[in-house]
Amino acid sequence: MNNHELAGKMVSGYFFAILTGIFWGLQGTFGKVLGKKLSPPVLTWGMFTFTLPFMIIMVSVEGVPPIVWND
Repeated sequence: MNNHELAGKMVSGYFFAILTGIFWGLQGTFGKVLGKKLSPPVLTWGMFTFTLPFMIIMVSVEGVPPIVWND
């Protein structure tokens, strides 16, 4: 892997980290707002599946990253 490919992977990693932080904050905000309106089981189910549509879109665009074990 050359330096340009490695830099592209690092930028993609930073992008995913920033998106994770944003979704984590939105998840907490929605949980507090909807906590008064929804039952706890529905709210818990929604919290665990909140990012699933976004992750499916990102994986379809970026592809599944390979897992490489360095021995």
